[in-house]
Amino acid sequence: MGIYLDNACTSSPKSPCVAQAVAAYLSGGAFNVNRGGYEGALDAEDAVLGCRELLAGLLGAPDPRNVVFTSGDTEAINLVLRGLLNPGDHVVVSSMEHNAVMRPLTSLARAGVTFTRVACAPDGTLDPADVAAAMEPKTRLVIMTRASNVCGTILPLAEVGAIAQRTRLCMVGGIRDMILFRESKLLLGFVAILVAALVTNLVLASTTGGAYFNLGFEGQPIAHTDGVWNFLGMALAGLACCLLGGCPLRQLVLSGEGNADSAVAILGLATGAAFCHNFGLVSSADGTTPAGRVAVVACLVVVVAIAVANTFGRKR
Repeated sequence: MGIYLDNACTSSPKSPCVAQAVAAYLSGGAFNVNRGGYEGALDAEDAVLGCRELLAGLLGAPDPRNVVFTSGDTEAINLVLRGLLNPGDHVVVSSMEHNAVMRPLTSLARAGVTFTRVACAPDGTLDPADVAAAMEPKTRLVIMTRASNVCGTILPLAEVGAIAQRTRLCMVGGIRDMILFRESKLLLGFVAILVAALVTNLVLASTTGGAYFNLGFEGQPIAHTDGVWNFLGMALAGLACCLLGGCPLRQLVLSGEGNADSAVAILGLATGAAFCHNFGLVSSADGTTPAGRVAVVACLVVVVAIAVANTFGRKR
């Protein structure tokens, strides 16, 4: 009797309960889900929902409705890659990935998606530091198998996951996660920083008589109360950060990790600040300047034009 060693591909023999469940379904009435209100269809729907709930609990999904059934891993991977990635996005993969990952990525590369393969050691192990070095501001995904189907090597998913998450501090991203996925971790992290800063400033205000902190928009040393130009200025900053691939804080963190693109972004921010201060573009507590208003409108036009060009370029 031979020994079956291809369980990384397809387990054999199947557990007896699998055959029993399939036989019970086929012999008891193979009812369609969501196609009727009779008892058999409702029972089938309950079974599918129960399976979604079990899988959501196993995978840590916030909502069972986020669990989607496909014909297999290959179809599922194709759906994720082709549905999530856009031209200009970057992906990091290990050199141990299956063709189900590499073939759609190679196809997407012709549409403008780039990817970096992180080499594993001869024994199949992977250094998480190499993954960190391969990440870019435009990195959208880090794809890594848990266990190689070729040599069985266990890759360090926990360490790589921590690396992928450590620069995700973003209020907009936190609001998105809370609304779409009911996931509050990112938003609570930002709120914690805000609360800590507020408490610190309140303590300073109470001990210095308000010399260092003034709660509100009135009487600020460098801020004005013109709501229209406050809104337009922050809209410009938000749009520019979207095109940049992350807010200034994220770029600062990435540059500290050795990311050259983010370092250039930080240098650009510093240069822009110096230019604005030296040529009278910045606002003050007295209000905005004529040159500053012109600069905001001009930059909004440029940023929107870049965004529109990228959008039409992606459609092509």
